Amino acid sequence: MDNTLNEIKQQWQLLQDKLESQSIVNDKLIRRIINSNARSINRHALLVTIMAVLAIPYCTWLLLRVCKCAFLKR
Repeated sequence: MDNTLNEIKQQWQLLQDKLESQSIVNDKLIRRIINSNARSINRHALLVTIMAVLAIPYCTWLLLRVCKCAFLKR
């Protein structure tokens, strides 16, 4: 009986040592980091979309202006 109790204590101590050596990451912390990264990606996507919406008409206007000048020079 005494031998079994000592084995259980040793196993318990071994498990505690393993647990202390491992880093435990909180699920809420992981979710917060993922949400933060997702918000950052969404902001960048929104910025690119706004730039594209503004750039397309400007580039079209500029192209027409350049082509018009090229036709006038002929």
